[in-house]
Amino acid sequence: MNFARKPRASKEKADLKEMVTGCVSLLKGVLAYEGISIETELEGVPEITISIHQFQQLIFNLVLNAKKAMKEGGLLKIRLRSKRDSIRLIVSDNGPGIPADIIKNVFEPFITFSRDNERIGTGLGLSICRDIIHNHGGEIR
Repeated sequence: MNFARKPRASKEKADLKEMVTGCVSLLKGVLAYEGISIETELEGVPEITISIHQFQQLIFNLVLNAKKAMKEGGLLKIRLRSKRDSIRLIVSDNGPGIPADIIKNVFEPFITFSRDNERIGTGLGLSICRDIIHNHGGEIR
């Protein structure tokens, strides 16, 4: 875990809409090759102080996790919303979903899941996402 954990990055003001748009443009080709289309609904949200590198890693981890679940292709949606005093980044896919007995622990290190019992990944992606969000005072579900 110490190896996977990055040192605390410096934080700066950032435009999340611009950041998500940049990440999506980098990922579109990889997703298209896998038969996955990506759709975005990005509201303008206030600038916030974040670690840009960590948030890019968060977006990549969530998108690549969804890609692994959609073996037959599908649709991945990324939405950015401003609600009262919070900003929501929503990543959803039309993959098969995660069973209830796994989902309660999905943000724990080394938890992986696939429908065909094939171990995919290291099980650190969502754990790292949780840490990034918590280090910025947010929550992930």
